Amino acid sequence: MHNGSTSSWIWLALFWGSCLPNAHRPIPSYGKAESIEVLREFRQHWLTPSRTAPPTVDEVALVSTIGETQVAAKFMLAEAAPWNQWESSCCRLFNERQAWWFEVRISSPHRLTWLPEGTSLVVNDELPISATPSAEVHLEPLLRFALLQESFGLSGDLVGRTRAAGAFRAAHLQRENVDSEGGWLGFSKPDGGLHVTRMELKVTFSDENTGQIMHFQFTFN
Repeated sequence: MHNGSTSSWIWLALFWGSCLPNAHRPIPSYGKAESIEVLREFRQHWLTPSRTAPPTVDEVALVSTIGETQVAAKFMLAEAAPWNQWESSCCRLFNERQAWWFEVRISSPHRLTWLPEGTSLVVNDELPISATPSAEVHLEPLLRFALLQESFGLSGDLVGRTRAAGAFRAAHLQRENVDSEGGWLGFSKPDGGLHVTRMELKVTFSDENTGQIMHFQFTFN
């Protein structure tokens, strides 16, 4: 398949991966030569530094307080994260094309549960984007293309990258038993480039003892 349609096959595979249940997904049927080209394009698009312009917003941590609970949030770049470094200049898991990222830190005497369904991001005053609920959503493209690589016994390091994803899983904000370490949370980017000048973040937790729902809001300009 060298007729210019390779990229569409890649995005079809990513689309299927994001829409089907986690187990037993089919993957498109490629021949070996097609797979080599598809994997090359995937690595180029997903694992090399994106060189995309970052949002022109605050680069400091913003703080929101409700009662005895204080939450700090800071916009972050995935390509610079310790859990995303690899042996070469490539990104271990994904580059900046995938999502917008924030690091959240919590100070509270209470046990909290993070509510992904109540966590959202509004970019440039447009419609809100829901937070991805777990690290696995962000790892899905890499896992699927690692499977494609293995199915033909092709050389490459995609499987090694998936095995090195533990640090990212540990760094991602956990739904239950949230502690003061907090974690990273991501919002999948829509298609098409955006020049981002404003981001409104809402992070929601519930108090495990009282059941109180707390919405912490941050505006990055």
